[in-house]
Amino acid sequence: MPPVRPLRLWLALRLVLPGIVPLAIVAALVLGILLPQLHAGIELRHQALARAVAGQVETHLQGAGRELRSVAADFGNRSNYPASFWLAPLDAHAGSGEVFAAIYIVDADDSVLAVGLPES
Repeated sequence: MPPVRPLRLWLALRLVLPGIVPLAIVAALVLGILLPQLHAGIELRHQALARAVAGQVETHLQGAGRELRSVAADFGNRSNYPASFWLAPLDAHAGSGEVFAAIYIVDADDSVLAVGLPES
């Protein structure tokens, strides 16, 4: 007489295997194909966002640099004036403090000649 196998184990294998195999295949495809594509898409979006922020920061800093170059050129033409003359124009360029927290005029030996501060 052949050995008797429990029906319960046989039925469990017949019912669970067809359910688990497709789920395992889908999980493998998601982990192997879709997840790397998702990460690549997120990385591209982050790079685009970083470029946009860097462009805005660069534009902001270039404007501030142009303003400081014009201030330097203006004061270069007026180097004969005393340092007290420079305070009002420096304060005006410092404005409300949105761009510059302070503007310093320094000498060649790094001594501060004048400081422009925002209104606040």
